[in-house]
Formats: sequence, structure tokens, C-alpha cells
Amino acid sequence: MAFKKAIANVLKELIIPELSKIKDDINNVFAKLESTNKRLDDINLHLVDQSRRIDGLREELSQRIDSVRVELTHRIDAIKDELTHRIDAIKDELTQRIDAIKDELTQRIDAIKDELTQRIDETNSRIYAVREVLSHRIDVTNDRISRLYEVIVHRDEHSGLEQKVLDLERDVQEIKIKIAV
Repeated sequence: MAFKKAIANVLKELIIPELSKIKDDINNVFAKLESTNKRLDDINLHLVDQSRRIDGLREELSQRIDSVRVELTHRIDAIKDELTHRIDAIKDELTQRIDAIKDELTQRIDAIKDELTQRIDETNSRIYAVREVLSHRIDVTNDRISRLYEVIVHRDEHSGLEQKVLDLERDVQEIKIKIAV
């Protein structure tokens, strides 16, 4: 038993101071852990506060964005209505101007058409007059050609007759000579 006591004493002398030291270290760790946990709790509170502030800011920004969106939508609609009205006004004005130009051009075309029709009729009348004159001249020329042909035929007949008369005179001379002999 003395051996047990001696081992127990040695253990007490070696281990107890070490255990006391470990206990003190554990107490220090617990103190630091408690301090760290307190700091973590403070940080968590700070983060919760920041999160709440961020949510408030998000809500405020969302409301402002919605407000700006509504305002811009109204402004866009107003501009769209104004531009539509202006486009319709310009369209009506251009339609009237186009119709006026169309009417003016139609009148001009009709006037030119009437003038050209009159000029074509005058030209046709002149052509008919020239045709009649040329037709009359052709008829006169044909009559002259016919008379010239008759005259030429008569001349040919006359030449033939002259030749026959000369032949007959010669024959008569020969007969007279034969009779006289």
C-alpha cells in the first residue's frame, strides 16, 4: 500500500499541478469563448440591424422606383398621345395637299388633253386637205399621162401611116414608071 500511496503522491505532485494548469487554461478558453460569443452576438445584432436597414432601404427604393415608373409611364403616354395627334394632323394636311395637287394635275392633264385633241384634229384636217390636193393632183397627172399616151400612140400610128404613105407613093411611082414604059 505504501507503493500505491507513493504512486498516488507522485501522481498528485505531477498531474495535479498540470490539471490545475489545464483547468486554468480551460477557464481562460471559456472566458475567451464567452467574450467571442458576446462579440458574435454583438455582430449578429449589428447584422440584424444592417439587414433591417437594408430592407427599409430596399422598400424605400422600390417605392421610389415604382413612383418613377408610374411618372415615366404617364409622361410616355402623354408624349405618345401628343405625337399621335401631331402625326394625324400632318397626315390630314398632307392628304389635303396631295388631293389638291392631284386635282390641279388632273385639270392640267385634261387641259393638255383637250389642247392636244384640238391640235390633232387640226393636223388631221390639214392632212385630209393635203390628201385631197394630192389626190386631185394625182388625178390631173393621171389624166395628162393618159392624154400623153394617146398622143404617143397617135404619133406612132402617124409615123406608121407616114411610112405606109411613103411606101404607097413609091409603089405608085414604080407603077407609073411601068405603065409609062
